[in-house]
Amino acid sequence: MHRQKVKLLLWFATLLSILALVVVPALAKGQLTLTVNKAGDGTGTVISEDGGINCGADCDEAYAEGTLVTLTATPDAGFVFAHWSGDCVQLRLGGRRLDPTEPVIMFTMGQNDMTCTANFGLPVGGTAVPVSKLGLVAPWMGLAALASLAVLGVVLVRRRKGV
Repeated sequence: MHRQKVKLLLWFATLLSILALVVVPALAKGQLTLTVNKAGDGTGTVISEDGGINCGADCDEAYAEGTLVTLTATPDAGFVFAHWSGDCVQLRLGGRRLDPTEPVIMFTMGQNDMTCTANFGLPVGGTAVPVSKLGLVAPWMGLAALASLAVLGVVLVRRRKGV
C-alpha cells in the first residue's frame, strides 16, 4: 500500500512539473490588443470571424501572438467599402501581399498590439441619396397642386367677369 502512495505522489509531482514548465508559460504568454478603427466619408461595421470584434460597439479584442484573424467590413446603405489601412495590411499571409480593397482581410497577429482601419466612402459619382416612394411621388403631388390652383384661379376670374 505504501508503494502505491509513493507512485501516486510521484505521478502527481510529475504532472505538476509539466504544468509548471509547459502550460503556465503558454497561458502567461501576453495577449495582444487588436484595435479596429473606422474612417472616411462613409459608415459601416467591422466584424471578426470569431465574434470578438463587432465594431459598431466593440472595436478592441485581445489575441495571442500568431492568431489568425479574419475581419469583414460591411458598408452601411448608401456607402461603399474603400480599403483597409494600418498594421493588418502590412502583414503577409501565405507569402503574398493582401489586397487592401477587398472587404474581407485575413492576417496573423504579430508580436505587438495592432491597429487596423476600415475606410468607408461615398459611391463613385458623389453623395448617395436614399430614395423612398414618397420622395418619388411628392414632386408630382406639388406640381398637381399648382396646376389645380392655376385652373381654379382661371375659373374664378371667368366667373367674376361673367364669361
